[in-house]
Amino acid sequence: MQNWSLCIVIGLSYCESDNLSKFFDSNINELHCSSLEHVNSSNDSFRYFNLLLSYINLPVMKKIFLILFVLPCILFGQEQSPCYSVNDYNISILEQNPPLTIDLNEGWNMIGYPCMEPMQVEDAMLPLVNEISLLKDNNGDVYWPEYGFNGIGSLTQLNGYQINLHESVESFSFCNSFEIVERFGCTDCEAFNFDIWATSNDGTCIDVVEGCTDVLYVEYNSEANTDDGSCAILIVDGCTDSLYIEYTALANTDDGSCATLIVEGCTNPLAFNFNADANTFLPGSCIEALVGCLNSEAFNYDSNANTEGDCIPVVYGCTDTSAFNYNAAANTDDSSCEAVALGCTDANYFEYNVLASQDDGSCQTLKIYGCIYPLAINFNENANTEDGSCVFYETPTGETNGGECDLPIPFQGNRGSNMTVMLTSTFITSLNATDENAYIVALTEAGLVVGSTAVYGVGQTSLAVWGYGNGLNLNNETISFQLVNGTYLYDLVMPSAVTYQSNGLSVQNAAAQLIDVCSACPYDVFLEYMPNANNYDVEYCVNLIEEGCTGEMYFEFNPDANVEDGSCLTLIVEGCTDINYAEYSAEANLDDGSCLTLAISGCTNPDANNYNSYANLDDNSCEFIYGCIDQTADNYNAEATADDSSCIYYGCMDPTAGNYYEIANSDDGSCLIGGCMNYTADNYNPFAGVDDGSCIIYGCSLSIFPNYNSQVTIDDGSCDMSSTDVFGCTDSEAINYDELTTLDNGSCDY
Repeated sequence: MQNWSLCIVIGLSYCESDNLSKFFDSNINELHCSSLEHVNSSNDSFRYFNLLLSYINLPVMKKIFLILFVLPCILFGQEQSPCYSVNDYNISILEQNPPLTIDLNEGWNMIGYPCMEPMQVEDAMLPLVNEISLLKDNNGDVYWPEYGFNGIGSLTQLNGYQINLHESVESFSFCNSFEIVERFGCTDCEAFNFDIWATSNDGTCIDVVEGCTDVLYVEYNSEANTDDGSCAILIVDGCTDSLYIEYTALANTDDGSCATLIVEGCTNPLAFNFNADANTFLPGSCIEALVGCLNSEAFNYDSNANTEGDCIPVVYGCTDTSAFNYNAAANTDDSSCEAVALGCTDANYFEYNVLASQDDGSCQTLKIYGCIYPLAINFNENANTEDGSCVFYETPTGETNGGECDLPIPFQGNRGSNMTVMLTSTFITSLNATDENAYIVALTEAGLVVGSTAVYGVGQTSLAVWGYGNGLNLNNETISFQLVNGTYLYDLVMPSAVTYQSNGLSVQNAAAQLIDVCSACPYDVFLEYMPNANNYDVEYCVNLIEEGCTGEMYFEFNPDANVEDGSCLTLIVEGCTDINYAEYSAEANLDDGSCLTLAISGCTNPDANNYNSYANLDDNSCEFIYGCIDQTADNYNAEATADDSSCIYYGCMDPTAGNYYEIANSDDGSCLIGGCMNYTADNYNPFAGVDDGSCIIYGCSLSIFPNYNSQVTIDDGSCDMSSTDVFGCTDSEAINYDELTTLDNGSCDY
C-alpha cells in the first residue's frame, strides 16, 4: 500500500504544483492502447513506455508527467486488480483536487489568473458578463463590456487584475484544477478488447470466446479469440466422400475436390447396354449388341435385334408396274392398282383429256389461236380459239342508238328546310360539261331526286338539297350526286362525302371523279357491251368475253375466263392425297405437300388392350374391356378400359326424401321421408323416417305446472296446478323411463 500511496501523493503533488495533469487534452485521443494486454512483467512496462512515447503527440513535459506519474499508477493499479483503468485513476485525482474558487464582492476586487494557458478576456469573463462593470490590468488597460471594448486582450498566468462588479459573486473560478478529456473505447474488463485508457464505453466490447485459434487444426473455431489449447488434430484436406472417384481415405477435411460420382456399369461402347454415364466398369454387365429394326409394324422388323437399326416403313400402294398408278416406292400392295386410262394427252388439241394417262391417237383438232370475231379488222377465219387480239373499227363519238338508260330529271319544288352544297370552280371545271343544258342532281339513298343545279358555263355555284317536309326527313342520310351531260350520265364521286343536316353546309373544294353510267362497247364479244346503251364507243371495248369456270376453288377454274359458263364442277379440296401417309385425306383431290409422316396402321388409343405406340393411323382395330370405369359407382370394374354406361349408383331416388341421392339410378329403399315422428302428435306420420319438427302437440308448455308436457308445440291453456297428470316416458325399456309418469308423451329414448 505504500507504493500505492506514494503514487497518489506524487500525482497529487504534481497536479497541485503546476496543473500539468491537463495532459489529458484532445491529443489523448491519439493513444493506441486498445490492443495492449494486461501488464504482467517489467518487460510489459517497457513496452507500455515505448508505445506511449511513439503514439502520444504531447508536449515534452506532458509526456514526462504521463510516463513518470500516471503510467506507474495505472500499472500499479493493474497489479492490484486486472480491472483497474484510467477511470479509477481519474476518480482518485478528482477527489484530491477540488476546483479553485474565489468569492468576489460588489465594487472593486483584486484577482490573479492561475491558468497555464492564456485566455481571451471575453471568454474568461463570460460567467460574469451580467455583473462586471470594468476590468483593469497592471498597465491601466481595461476591458469594458458595456461598450464591447477589450484593451487588455488575453489574461496570462501569474498576473493580477482589478475588477469592478455591480453585485457580489460566489465561487468564481477561471479553470479547473484537473481537466479530463473523454476518450471512447471498451471499458468492460471482462471483454477481449478491454482498454485501460478508455473513459467512456463506446459499445465496441467483444466477448472472450475460448477455443482453437489455429486454422491448421480440425478443431479450429473461427469465432474464438482466445486459444484454450484444444487444437489437437492437424487438417488433412481431400475428398472425404467414398461415393466419388476422388475419395482419399486419409483426408479428414473435405476440400470440395469431390467432383465425379462413381457410376458403375458397362463401359464398352460396342455393347448393347453401354452406359455413357458409367466411369467404373462393372464386371459381367455388358450385353452383346444385335442391330436391327425393332418396330414390329415396320417392313423389315427383326425380332432378334436388341439395338435399333434402320427401319423401312410399310408403304402401301400399287406394286403392279403395268398399272396406271404404279407406285415405285410401295413395298406392300394395297389392291389399289388402276388400269391405264386412254385418251388425248396433248393439251394443244381440243380433244385433250386431263385424266388420260396414255395417248390413244384421239387428238384430232389442233387449236389455232387468233381473232375469231368477223367485225374485227384482224378477223382470222382459220382461227378456232380466241386469243384477245381483235382490233375493231371505231364508231363516231357520241353516236346513240336511242338507248334505254334513264336520265334523272332536274328537281322542282320546295320541301321545307334544306342544306347547301357549295360547288367551287375547281369542282365545276372537273365536270367538263359540254352540253348547254348540263346539270347535277342530288339523290337520296333510295334514288329520290332532292335537288339539282345547272353547271354549264358557270364558274362556281351552289346546290340546295331539300331534305325535310312533306313527309320527308333525311337527317344523317348520305346524299349521292349524278351529272347529266346531254345523253351521257355520270355517277359523281364527291371530294367530300355529303351527309344531310338541316340548314347544314358542305363545301366541295376539289375535283370530282366521273364514272360513265350509260355508255358502252358496241360489240357483244366484249364484256363492256350493253344492248340498250345511250352511247356507243369502241374505246369502251376493253375485255373480250372468255367463257369458262371463274371459280378459283374449282378444278376447272380458267384464270382467263371472265364469264361463267357453268363448267365449274369439282371443288378443290387440298390435303395429302397419298394413302401411305398418316396425313392422307380421302376428301382431298389436290395435294398440298402436307404428306409428311409415313402411315403405320394400328390401334392408337392408349386405353385399348392392343394399343400400338408406333401406330399413327388408327385402323379401328382397338380392343377394349367394357364395363363401369367410375370408381364411385357400386359396380366399378377396375379392369375395364372403356365405359359401357353400365355404372350402378345405389341410393334414395325420391327427391322429397331427406337423404335423396341425386346421381342414384337404382333405389335401395333407404329413403328417409320427413314428417312428425311423435306418435302422440295430431299429425303423426307413421311413414316418416326423419323428424322434420312439424309435430303439432297441444297441452301445457309451462314447466312450473305439474301437467307440463315437454313435447308440446302449441300451448292450449290447459296448465293446472291441481292436475295429477304427469307427462313423460312410460316404457320401462327406455333409458329415460320415469315410473312417476302417468301419460306417455312420445319422448322415450332407446
